[in-house]
Amino acid sequence: MSFKELTKFPDVFFSTNEVENALRRDDIKEIGFYILGPEGTNIEMASKKWANHLKIDSKSKFYYYETPEICANKAKLINHPNIFPIFVTCAVYYKLDTLFFLNPDCYTFIHHYYMKLDQMQLAAKRNTDKIPAEWVIASHPSPKSLILHLSNKIYETTSNSKAAQLCAEGMVDACITTETARKLYNLKTLHIFGSAVMIFLFGTTEHGINIMNRIVKQ
Repeated sequence: MSFKELTKFPDVFFSTNEVENALRRDDIKEIGFYILGPEGTNIEMASKKWANHLKIDSKSKFYYYETPEICANKAKLINHPNIFPIFVTCAVYYKLDTLFFLNPDCYTFIHHYYMKLDQMQLAAKRNTDKIPAEWVIASHPSPKSLILHLSNKIYETTSNSKAAQLCAEGMVDACITTETARKLYNLKTLHIFGSAVMIFLFGTTEHGINIMNRIVKQ
């Protein structure tokens, strides 16, 4: 590979006001959010709250994928001049550094939003006062440290909501999930870890950067 084939980081900076004002403009007809699914993830809730906060929810569409890496790749496929692509991560995503350095053509941290996590909890299909030693617990890799002292049988999955889905389907015995996902999959709360404040990160692609440059330089 020659040096000419290597991608470099974009030499741009947009203030939060510039980003917010650009996204509200009428010439941006759609804002595509590429987010971790299925429904019920903290990323979904933060994305929708942020869109509502900026008053762009009426033109926002949400697309769900299994990993933030897939989300970034799907966002890169957008090239319509009136569609602004956004992929979303959070500060504790365990492969955030890899996502960042594998996509040097993107603006991974174009904006951010603080939100309390959606009552992170241990849930199961039935109530119990003690976790049996043979139970398998589903967890996304990021929060699994919460239960390392409970079980050696941790099944890593792609999101908190996916963990709840697997539990509801009987693939595992319990899961770390959100309150929204617990309700969606009709699970029982065994223990509530709480609702710590998290920072969620909004990124865009080279196409999004070009749209921003066009708007800001007008």
